[in-house]
Amino acid sequence: METNPPLNIKTDGRPNQHEAMLLERAHAANAADHALTWWKAIFKYRKAVFWACIFSFTLTMQSADATSTTSFYGQTQFKERFGTVDNGVLEISAEWQTGIQQAMAVGELIGLAVAGFMADRFGWKPILSGMMVWLTGSLFLFAFAQNLGMMVAAMVLCGIPWGAFQTGCIAYSSEMVPTCLRPFVTAWIGICWGLGFFIGSLVNRGCLNLIGQWAWRVPFLVQFVWPLPLLICFLLAPESPYYLVRRGRYEDARTTLRRIRQKDITDEEIEQSIALIDYTNKMEVQIKDSSSYAECFRGKNRWRTEIVCIVQIAQTWGGNGINVQTVQFLEQAGLSEQGAFDLNLILNSQYLTFGLFCIWLMTKFGRATIFTTGLILSDVFLFAIGILGCVEQSTAVSNAVGSLLLVSTVIYISTVAPSSYTIIGEVPSGKLRAKMVSLARVAFNVSSLISNVLLPKMLTGGSWNLGAKTAFMFVSVLTPDLSPADSR
Repeated sequence: METNPPLNIKTDGRPNQHEAMLLERAHAANAADHALTWWKAIFKYRKAVFWACIFSFTLTMQSADATSTTSFYGQTQFKERFGTVDNGVLEISAEWQTGIQQAMAVGELIGLAVAGFMADRFGWKPILSGMMVWLTGSLFLFAFAQNLGMMVAAMVLCGIPWGAFQTGCIAYSSEMVPTCLRPFVTAWIGICWGLGFFIGSLVNRGCLNLIGQWAWRVPFLVQFVWPLPLLICFLLAPESPYYLVRRGRYEDARTTLRRIRQKDITDEEIEQSIALIDYTNKMEVQIKDSSSYAECFRGKNRWRTEIVCIVQIAQTWGGNGINVQTVQFLEQAGLSEQGAFDLNLILNSQYLTFGLFCIWLMTKFGRATIFTTGLILSDVFLFAIGILGCVEQSTAVSNAVGSLLLVSTVIYISTVAPSSYTIIGEVPSGKLRAKMVSLARVAFNVSSLISNVLLPKMLTGGSWNLGAKTAFMFVSVLTPDLSPADSR
């Protein structure tokens, strides 16, 4: 292993000559990054931005895959193959819906734990590459499922790499670019989620009129388009320079920095960047020489962990829980099957436009301000949807529910969704970033477990059959104080 003289930040005396030089370089690199305008930073670090965005496409793949399954609950051909008749209505039972959704959450919890533990040892490239191979094999269970039990097994097996991707893309993106670009590459993660929802909805709508089993098998077969191109990108991508410096691989870190910067970068600029990364890592070690999960709950790290977990939980209980099963929600609210699929497609098509709008908002307002404001506004419209569920149902009421859901979704995807990933990527310390992001996603999945139990019962005719009144359940009571996390 390559060595570099340690950067020992002293508090009771002057640093030696070598330490003083490293400190000077670290401060120079930090000042240079903060002096960059957004466009200059994009140009200077365009290769780093490219790789960060490529890794984020794993979440596009995941959300497209997950959307296919949840949308099928409202598809006639799928219900004819796997559904049962309850009170004269053909549907997928609430128990099976819950089981499928819980299986995905359980798999993701396993993947989050494994990725958070292994990232410090092996880095993100080998972990995500291995998980992509695992996912490719697991997708065959979806494509050739003969019963809902096979789909439950497929959800568990696919959930493991999905959980790893959720942690990996946030941590990798945050470490590949300078501080001034982190809000934008992490906001892009939220946009990638939305692109996946749109692609999945588009495929499902296109297959809606296919005959028999092909209406739901074709969307599963389309999922095989993703793994090979992404695996090739993982193998070609540079490793995180933060990981390389933490492991003492300084020469590899220098090679990575040359790859992700402009061609005319000087050796001195490389050394300044290495010194800044080394300084950040050593400062965190000096504060507490530990990178265990337990350290996430001590001192100031406990506050950081609380913020990232609450931000993720708010995604579920701020309306996103309904968005996961939009088709079934709209059908229960009174829309036709085709109308529900069409409106679901329209809703998910807005992610790119309004996600980019959120990135523009971040140049004007703080991340926490955008997140909290969006959460409150989204809740107002969800409350209005719930009220419409209490009145006598008619075509006009159904159309009003669809319109309000459209507005609520636009608010959510232009504020809460992109800004949440920025907050989660920026708040953790570098040494604990992978583990804190994993804990945040664990909190999200645990809250999703609860939502996945309640939502099918609310929407299924044979259970509670709440229809639009379900929106009351997702009027968030979470308005966390995120002002310390706001960099503005």
